[in-house]
Amino acid sequence: TVTSDPAGIACGATCTASYPYLTVVTVTPAAAVGSAFAGWTGACTGTGSCQVTMTQARSVTASFTLRPAGIDTPGIYRASDRSWYLKNSNAPGAADLEFPYGDPSDQAVKGDWDGDGDDTVGIYRDGVFFLKNTNEPGNADLVIGFGAAGDIPVAGDWDGDGIDTIGVYRPSEAAWFLRNSNSAGAPDLAFTYGLADETPVAG
Repeated sequence: TVTSDPAGIACGATCTASYPYLTVVTVTPAAAVGSAFAGWTGACTGTGSCQVTMTQARSVTASFTLRPAGIDTPGIYRASDRSWYLKNSNAPGAADLEFPYGDPSDQAVKGDWDGDGDDTVGIYRDGVFFLKNTNEPGNADLVIGFGAAGDIPVAGDWDGDGIDTIGVYRPSEAAWFLRNSNSAGAPDLAFTYGLADETPVAG
């Protein structure tokens, strides 16, 4: 979809709009799950932000491409140097990506937090998730309080919408608490499964 600020364009449904002379219109693309924004043509070019000043009729076209189905590959979080070592193939050899993120006592988690088709890293610290939308160092894109000390983080697409979301497994109770959005709040799903103090997996 493509939307505008000031409001007026919401394409799919509404792809043209009229604005006063000299209005600066910002046009924003949003790719559907499984697709990616490929770039602008017309009054804007490239893949960056698109702003047009209405001195005359303007036309911009947003192009999107389908993302190929991804292949999951291994990675490790090394607490001793606070770094991630990620592979782009299921084979031995050096890491394809190496970057620091997290603290030695953090628990590692990964998922496609924004539905763009790429799994990215996250950490769980004292009942708080710190999630990245890119596999690189820097501040968390999402900071979400969920769970309690002693919980083990899990992630998965619990509702089939194409976005991985957070959850925790509570070993003392063999209890699962899952959210359908990457936000704080009560669990959308809560149930017991397994025995106390087992190792959770999701997939």
